[in-house]
Amino acid sequence: MTNETETARPIITFLVNSAEGLQGYNYGTAHHGMVDYSAHLHQVAGVDPKRNLTIDEYVKVKGWPGVILMDEDTFFIQMTNWENTKFLTEATEISETDYDDMLGVLPPENWTRTGEFEHFRMCEYMTSDITAQYATAMIDGENKFLTKMIRIGDKSTWITPADFDRIFTN
Repeated sequence: MTNETETARPIITFLVNSAEGLQGYNYGTAHHGMVDYSAHLHQVAGVDPKRNLTIDEYVKVKGWPGVILMDEDTFFIQMTNWENTKFLTEATEISETDYDDMLGVLPPENWTRTGEFEHFRMCEYMTSDITAQYATAMIDGENKFLTKMIRIGDKSTWITPADFDRIFTN
């Protein structure tokens, strides 16, 4: 139930060039069929320069063959899938020097030690919630080191002791 002071959430449409598909970005957003900020970015003969362009006008100005219109939920689901494919990696072995260098480059985030397993992630992110994670564990009396690009909001992407077992156990 809403009260009189609440306003309806604006309907946002994300515009993606149909020739390219989603490539990690959108070309603009539209509210109620009008492309945001387009009046300031594109002057069109016969169109009031103070009025944003309609989606059809915008597509014509851009010279696109067409546009894919996505609602907010669809856009963010597809963006997350694109980022996962583009940026997430499997755990790979690194040297102790590389591990120490990354630990000293920026303040570590979520630096944790549990028994023989220690990990941290970089406080700078590649995009959204994707960043590099580094881990070390004692395997057969020797420290081993791994790195992996992870999504901090999805612990299934994080380095775990099982990654060390998989990589270092024959």
